[in-house]
Amino acid sequence: MPSLVALNGPVAMKLYQDGSCYPKDQIIEVEALRYLYLQEAIANRHITINNPSKNLQILVLGDYSPNITHH
Repeated sequence: MPSLVALNGPVAMKLYQDGSCYPKDQIIEVEALRYLYLQEAIANRHITINNPSKNLQILVLGDYSPNITHH
C-alpha cells in the first residue's frame, strides 16, 4: 500500500474518499499536469520546493495508450 495517494481536484478527492477504504489522512490533493509551465518559475527561483526526504519516490501512472501518455 502506498504511503500517499495524490489526486488532482475536489471531484477526484470526493470520489476516492467515498469509494475506497484508503485512510483519508493519506490522500492528498495535487495540481494537474497543465501547470507544468510553473517549472520555469521554479528554475528561476520564484518558487521554492522544500524536500526534506532524500529518498523521495514518486509513482507516475499514465494512460493505457503510449501515445496519450507521451503527449
